[in-house]
Amino acid sequence: FRGNATYKMTDWWQLGSNVAYTRTDYNTPRMTRETFDQNLFYHLQSKYIFRPVYNPDGSWTQDGGGTAVGLMRDGGRYVQIKNETQLSFNTQVDILKDVWTVKGDINFRIKDEAANITEYPVYHRQGPGMPLAVTWGSSTSNTMRDANYYKYSVINVYTDFHKTFGGKHYVQALAGFNQEDMRNSGFWTKSEGLISEAYPTPGLSTGAKTNGEWVNTLALRGWFGRLNYIYDNRYIVEFNGRRDASSRFPRNSRWGFFPSASAAWNVSNEHFLKSLSETLKVNMFKLRASYGSLGNQVYREGGNEVFFPTYPTMGSGTTASVLDGSRPTVIFAPGTPAAGDLTWETVRTVNFGLDLALLDNRFDLTIDKYTRYTEGMLAQGRELPGVFGASPPRMNAADLETKGWELSVGWRDKFELAGSPFNYSARFMIADARAKITKYDNPAGNLGDWYVGKEPGEIWGFVNAGFFNTEEDIANWHDQTSVSAGFNGSKPYIGDIKFENLDGNKYVNADGKAQINEGSNTLSDPGDRKIIGNSTIRYPYSFDLSANWKGFDFRVFFQGVGKREFYPTGIVFFGQYADNPWCSPNTKNLDNWGTAENYNPNAYYPRITQDVRLWRTQTKYLQNAAYLRLKNLTLGYTIPRELTERWKISRLRVFFSGENILTFDHIDVPGTDPETFDTNGGTIHYPPQKVYSFGLNLSF
Repeated sequence: FRGNATYKMTDWWQLGSNVAYTRTDYNTPRMTRETFDQNLFYHLQSKYIFRPVYNPDGSWTQDGGGTAVGLMRDGGRYVQIKNETQLSFNTQVDILKDVWTVKGDINFRIKDEAANITEYPVYHRQGPGMPLAVTWGSSTSNTMRDANYYKYSVINVYTDFHKTFGGKHYVQALAGFNQEDMRNSGFWTKSEGLISEAYPTPGLSTGAKTNGEWVNTLALRGWFGRLNYIYDNRYIVEFNGRRDASSRFPRNSRWGFFPSASAAWNVSNEHFLKSLSETLKVNMFKLRASYGSLGNQVYREGGNEVFFPTYPTMGSGTTASVLDGSRPTVIFAPGTPAAGDLTWETVRTVNFGLDLALLDNRFDLTIDKYTRYTEGMLAQGRELPGVFGASPPRMNAADLETKGWELSVGWRDKFELAGSPFNYSARFMIADARAKITKYDNPAGNLGDWYVGKEPGEIWGFVNAGFFNTEEDIANWHDQTSVSAGFNGSKPYIGDIKFENLDGNKYVNADGKAQINEGSNTLSDPGDRKIIGNSTIRYPYSFDLSANWKGFDFRVFFQGVGKREFYPTGIVFFGQYADNPWCSPNTKNLDNWGTAENYNPNAYYPRITQDVRLWRTQTKYLQNAAYLRLKNLTLGYTIPRELTERWKISRLRVFFSGENILTFDHIDVPGTDPETFDTNGGTIHYPPQKVYSFGLNLSF
């Protein structure tokens, strides 16, 4: 439900409101979220392909009960009810009509979620007549209640003055106040030994009960202002400033000030350009320069937002030992400490730009080149000795420099076709940026941490040298036992992968053979590895083409990435080479080295075996994640107005639209969407979804 209204109280005062309410009921098998949303393809591919789902007596086999099939049918249910309400109220007072106004708004977002989760044991039989055994969960039914409450409010009050003096001097001044408050809290209670599956509630259970609670709060408060001056629509200057405070930081470092300034010269309005403007029909020629700073107060660890980074937390639990007939509660070691002066991360950007429009606005060009300095990045500090007793403290630990550019080129025109105007337009956009760490305390150059000169997304790996095709290859090659420990007794076999020696025989074994290893995992000693790729997106680009003629309209939109790499892991890519050699292979697995009697030295995969060397990041299996996708294709036709007016219709348009119709990529991971995959090589998301739509737009 949504409703909004504006109330004109007087000629100088108005009020407004906007209200929205959403209710969602979600009822699904217990394991659907984990199985389908996260690991569907893992479950489909990781089970033994020669084993059935059911025994002859109808019971689950071990694999059948442990897959999505068994978990969905017998594993329990997840039932959730979610209510979300958004309220917004605003007012405007005109002190001087069309010159000086005061505006204010207050916004609320309230959300509550309640879920009842039941988990039933899934049983299987190893074979006909054999006893039942638990495949999933414990031998008792569990039920859990989960509640989550979210409250968020925003208050904005600001005044805006703008006026033109003498026909050439435009002045604007704005000042205001902003405040935000968020509270997210919840609890859960879980109980074992559910009495009846018909009434899944913790109150109707007989087993052990556990519970937990969480509270996250955040408060922000700030003042902001802007001063803008334009002379004769030729010279433009603007100054901005914000002073903000965040509850994430200690009181003595809670506030931050973030100024910015910009200037522009509209050269196309200069008198000396008038003659050139007549020739090239220059509609816009503007040079821009700006300096700006913004503050970031969001701190994350492991992808999760940390609301109290300045407060070290300690976990609690029960002891493994029984004292006086019970297991007492104990407090664990302290969590991650924080520096006492933790404060805002500051992002400063210097930008130079050009806006150009020629030939009666048929051609336009926009170029921006910028350098961004991220100072005092919120992160964990340098690695400390074990005697410190805790993780490195949270602090403003690093500086990052990013250099980038953006380009947009467009053309639009029309011509006569069969007596009617044919209008068309085209736009191409491309950008690039590269970042590197300029400050971080990592004297050892540990590769598992930030270091000066590091580019985010770096991929370190070995250089693949092919396969061991003969016993002589093995005898004459380097010692690879340190990168294959745990498989085949660390001994290489023909058909296995071999790596290049990059460290110049820095490490040798007792026989004097060079060893292939990871060295000390530092910049000065990375072993036989080097930077082989980067998972950061480079050269994102797009094409946008459109046209219309005689009521027909057409649009095609391509988007892509010019450069990106990632290294895959997991069973979806490696198939039978992963931790389960009996799983379902993918078609790429068929391109393997073969056997000693009939081998292919140019194969993609080595001989069929569990080979840990595949899991060592290397050049052969590094994926090229560049792609081009036909993101949207739309065809439409608008019925002539003289026909629709007979039915009192002002406009009637029918259309067809297709999304993700074509994709061109180089990724060897089956079914991977190059737009949404996990660049860390973990879970592979769903294959790309193609969507076709037919519809109409009707206006009376």
